[in-house]
Amino acid sequence: MTMLKTSLRNLLAHKGRMLLSVIAVLISVSFVSGTLFYSDTANSDARSASRTGLPDVAVALASKDGGSQPLTVSSEDVQRLKEVTDAARAVGRVTTESVSFITASHQVLNASGRPVTATTWDSVSRNAPVVSKGRAPRDASDAVLDTETAAAGDVEIGDTLRVVGPFGTSVVEITGFTGVDEGQTPPSAVYLQPRTAQRTLLGDTGRYTHIALTAAPGTTPEQLAQRVKEFAERPYETKTVNEAAEERRETLAGGVAVMKYVLLGFAGLSLLVGAFLIVNTFSMLVAQRTREVGLLRAVGASRRQIGRAVLFEAVFLGATGSLMGVAVGLGLAVILLEATGTESAVVVRPGTLLLSLGVGIIVTAGSAYLPARRASRVSPMAALRDHGISEGDAHGRGRAWIGGLLTAAGAASLVGAGLAERSEPGAILLALGVVVTLIGFIIWTPVLARLLIRLVSLAVLRPFGAVGRLAERNALRDPRRTGATAAALLIGLSLVTGLSVTGSSMVASVEEQLDNSTGTDFVIEPPTGQLINAEAERAVKSVDGLKTVTDRKRLTVTLVTPGGKKTRSSLIAADTSYLRDLHVATVAGRMTDAYGVGGMSVDENFAKKHGLDVGSALQVGLAEGVTTQLTVKAVTVESPFDRGAMYTGLPNLLNSVPAGQVPANDAMYATAEDGQAARAYSGLKKELAAYPHIRVRDISDYKKSMQDQVSEVLTMVYGLLALAIVVAALGVVNTLALSVAERSREVGLLRAVGMSRVQIRRMIRLESVVVSVFGALIGVGLGLAWGVTSHELLALSGFELLDVSWETIATVMTGSVLVGLLAALVPGRRASGMDILTAIKKD
Repeated sequence: MTMLKTSLRNLLAHKGRMLLSVIAVLISVSFVSGTLFYSDTANSDARSASRTGLPDVAVALASKDGGSQPLTVSSEDVQRLKEVTDAARAVGRVTTESVSFITASHQVLNASGRPVTATTWDSVSRNAPVVSKGRAPRDASDAVLDTETAAAGDVEIGDTLRVVGPFGTSVVEITGFTGVDEGQTPPSAVYLQPRTAQRTLLGDTGRYTHIALTAAPGTTPEQLAQRVKEFAERPYETKTVNEAAEERRETLAGGVAVMKYVLLGFAGLSLLVGAFLIVNTFSMLVAQRTREVGLLRAVGASRRQIGRAVLFEAVFLGATGSLMGVAVGLGLAVILLEATGTESAVVVRPGTLLLSLGVGIIVTAGSAYLPARRASRVSPMAALRDHGISEGDAHGRGRAWIGGLLTAAGAASLVGAGLAERSEPGAILLALGVVVTLIGFIIWTPVLARLLIRLVSLAVLRPFGAVGRLAERNALRDPRRTGATAAALLIGLSLVTGLSVTGSSMVASVEEQLDNSTGTDFVIEPPTGQLINAEAERAVKSVDGLKTVTDRKRLTVTLVTPGGKKTRSSLIAADTSYLRDLHVATVAGRMTDAYGVGGMSVDENFAKKHGLDVGSALQVGLAEGVTTQLTVKAVTVESPFDRGAMYTGLPNLLNSVPAGQVPANDAMYATAEDGQAARAYSGLKKELAAYPHIRVRDISDYKKSMQDQVSEVLTMVYGLLALAIVVAALGVVNTLALSVAERSREVGLLRAVGMSRVQIRRMIRLESVVVSVFGALIGVGLGLAWGVTSHELLALSGFELLDVSWETIATVMTGSVLVGLLAALVPGRRASGMDILTAIKKD
């Protein structure tokens, strides 16, 4: 009990010195708890996903041969299936996500990032949607919409929507909103009248994408699905209401899981960086209290009591920071939920609270273990000494060997990744190399400090004369402490540098490929998974000033290799002008032959995997019931564009597949007549203004979109890494502040022999800057190694150009200097403001 009181008095006496450690724990735990609260809430929404619109059993035709058009059933199929399965009810439905909804304000309707499904209105099946406001659709031009999607798109009852499907466009009026029970997540859907959906989405008013079966009393959905398999005459696939509901929940939860683990990864980095701060804090506090610990040992305190006392202080610090972090984490969860369009109240689970608190406390206590162990070894004779615990180089040689071996092993792994011929094993070696080299350098920083700080000092400190030399000696006084402070910085800065090299190399490679491989002026593309219907296609081809317009169709096909192996792949069928629009390099054969009658190309990876070469014959299922033989005429090089795709001429598709099964274009390319590019561009924009979901871009737009995509990802990552860098900066402040307190007598003596207050502040600033620059140099060097290695892996996928973002590196180095200057403000002011006599009298 006495030791407990002593520990509490120490905490209160040094609460200012513990403040930054508490803040570090607060930041890290808030990130962990905020992420966990967000994922708990989002997963709760996923688990409560409504079953609205899900029939007892959904039945659809199973695809055998491939093709990109949805397989459909007739009204006769619906009736026959009802009879053979003894279902209580059978209703034909049309459902697809290959559709866009355009509001009256020409905005694309979306549901907070989720796709909006088009489906037919069905008020009689089990789990049928219920209109909570307005009325159900009666006429062909009526439609209803779920309440959440309506709110996200600012749609009101009476507003009109343009339904843009693969086979045309319809205009519908919203007559009502569907609702679900409180606490449930509704499906994002627009419910159309059957004929409108059939005409717009299928191009045939007598067809359906699937059949909704309702089980008779006494029959379970599983039993009904089994009857379909046993008695149906056609090859149907079934999905019960339970399977569909689980699939809906998994879809909602899938994106949450990815975001959760990404955020927790960055939170883990912040915790790791915070651990260095805590280690330094307790190491320095234990060293400063050597005489006090010696006295306690002299009056009877055991080693175990001393160690427990230090750990108690760490646990108290961790608990305080963790409690505040959990409170801040609740606020972060609210921000994340609002950013992702989730309106649910934050779900707080006891397990999440305990986990968040436990993480902060365990990390803090674990970080303080070595200082506590060191304190427990203080001899009672230390009470007679006038200095702290020596942290000399007793283990310096062992540290150098361990750090060196780990760094060498990590470097070997990075070299192996760079020399890998396949992406999968290369990625594993890269990840291993990153982790091992990072650990190696963290262990090695005290050894490197002696060399690099001397080198940095030649350029940074020596020009400041005696003050600079004192700053250098202070930084070298305790290499272990300096190394730990710099290691916290190098973690974040190495990741920033490595990611910047990877991102800039990807952008530069794509830009080079665009310059060397594209001959088109304009790219016209709908959102992923959607198509350009005939109306939009005619609008493109009506534009004046265009010399060529290329149709491109992407199909999912079934391939049978000469060896009899069956596989599914993506096949692009395009006009021969596509050869000029996108130049595809080959390792064998010619692309002009691949676009000829009965020809096709395969990419080199597919060719190697299946033993194919020019002249190999493949059986290709182009559509349901349509199989033709195509001969490999070219083997293509891996490229960032149309990755892994195979090519064939559009006539090979049109001459084999019935008109009703030919898919719409997934993209179009246009080349302007000489001197007409500006006119053609404005004409395309004008003609496609009614289709805001379809993007029209010239090559400069395309480059900018690639840059923007990479920049958005990097900006988000840099923002998350900034937390770790902020914690590392707090570590520099904390180390300096404790170091100044530790060297109070020394500072007083320097003032006594003539050093001015300005010189004292300058000495502290220079010491801070040289430690920050030391950490930045290692971080940049390590990050460059990671970035260059990742580029070698990207080169396997066609991203061959290495581009080092020197602007980012310059920013990192400049930022490290600023971190050093800002970190020294308070410690420098405190040191320069010390009373000379009071400082000299301090122990």
